[in-house]
Amino acid sequence: MALLHSEGFKHRVRLLISGLKHVYPPLRQAIGSLCKAASYAGEVILTFGHAASAVIDFTAVMTTGHQTTLKET
Repeated sequence: MALLHSEGFKHRVRLLISGLKHVYPPLRQAIGSLCKAASYAGEVILTFGHAASAVIDFTAVMTTGHQTTLKET
């Protein structure tokens, strides 16, 4: 399980994804949607399968410049 948490979320989230070349585009889109939802909820818990969670490691940068890091928990 991974926890995405940040303060100061605004309306949109722009993802800078590095090291995710082996992640299928639908999964990237799902991550983007969940991060966008976090802009309203403030916190989103992401659960991935074993293979996917092994490669999930990125930083989401909001349009305001705030940074949010997604890490394994």
